[in-house]
Amino acid sequence: MRRPFPKGGFTLIELLVVIAIIAILIGLLLPAVQKVREAAARATCQNNIKQLCLAAHNFEGSNKVLPLGQQASTKSTAGAATTGTKAGPLVPLLPYVEQENLFKKFKPEIYTIRAIKNDNNDWVNYDWPNSFSASRNRVKTFECPSAIYNLTGNDAIINALNFTPTGIGGGGYLCSVLDGAGGRPGLSNYVPCGGTIGRFAAGATAVSQYYASHEGIFIADDQTTMTHIKDGTSNTILFGEYTGGINGGRFWAMAWMAAPSFPTYWTVETGTGGAAIYSMNSYHSQAFGLGMADGSVRQMKTGYTKPTTAAEIVAKTQVTWAALQAAAGKADSDIEALE
Repeated sequence: MRRPFPKGGFTLIELLVVIAIIAILIGLLLPAVQKVREAAARATCQNNIKQLCLAAHNFEGSNKVLPLGQQASTKSTAGAATTGTKAGPLVPLLPYVEQENLFKKFKPEIYTIRAIKNDNNDWVNYDWPNSFSASRNRVKTFECPSAIYNLTGNDAIINALNFTPTGIGGGGYLCSVLDGAGGRPGLSNYVPCGGTIGRFAAGATAVSQYYASHEGIFIADDQTTMTHIKDGTSNTILFGEYTGGINGGRFWAMAWMAAPSFPTYWTVETGTGGAAIYSMNSYHSQAFGLGMADGSVRQMKTGYTKPTTAAEIVAKTQVTWAALQAAAGKADSDIEALE
């Protein structure tokens, strides 16, 4: 007569040991998985920037000129100032990032210089509701995969920027207002580089001449070409990463329809104050991406210091900041190594 085999099983202690080992393994594995995910997201983000640079090259190849830095306010064939639609250069680049059908939904007047007097309809209101409806489409190439868009009704989406050496201001719409009008526009984590503070008339002072010389590729109501980049395409920024920021408790984001000529003067601002919402930055740790005019993508470290006086600006006391401004200008004869 055979003896029955004893029933197998684990004791409570053995189960606890196994559970503990599994927990330790998971704890070891999770950081590695997160690092892999972040590396993949960063690579996708860099590819997005590269695609925008290539789109700009293809646009110029087809049109013999780059897009307007912003359909803004100053030009018309009649010589009269208009407020413009405030549409940025990402709009005419749509066909070059495989968004031809979306691009066809917009009237050309939205993204070209127009001869219209006293027209204060921005892209939200121009050709209502068609343009606004089209603007609500999300474009994958314009979004960083690591971006977090936890916007509430009291947060705002940028519509336009205005900046001078003494300060910067932005116009935008509350998300609650946009929700009531039909929905929020698609967003962008990439902005075109306008130089230190965009176009500036040089005066007698050295600092005003510095501002004027460090004009970027994308300027409001103007178009340029790659041949105007005298500093070399590998040394000049086309696009930079953008997140938005906290200003007085309000979170801002950038509509891809707007994404205007963007200054680099304030690109060291972080946290909850100052001009953080007007700063190039990223959702990746300690660095943000820059798309150069030759199509390459560079990484620049965050955490450096902005000069506080005109003398510091001219003397280039803050080396990293000065290197960024050198790369932001298209014909400043100022070539310095980006960190």
